Amino acid sequence: MAVWELVQGEHPDDTRSRIQRIQEQGPELFETCVCRPDGSTLTMEVSVSYSEDTGGGRFICLGRDLTPRKEAERAARVSRLSVSARRY
Repeated sequence: MAVWELVQGEHPDDTRSRIQRIQEQGPELFETCVCRPDGSTLTMEVSVSYSEDTGGGRFICLGRDLTPRKEAERAARVSRLSVSARRY
């Protein structure tokens, strides 16, 4: 499966541009939505760097599931809206 088949909502040309930018300018940290094997989606924070050696280039990627943080942020927003709605 190609990387642009995993990343949801990003055009393959944008993915290729990101890859080229990482190779030329260095590491990137970004949030993205990816597709799980069962078809559901997952929001992740991804850190990607590129390294070249005599054997060729390699991408080093670390991903972190942002679901707990996103759920906490959503609950905080709902709570704030609820509190401000009670004031009026």
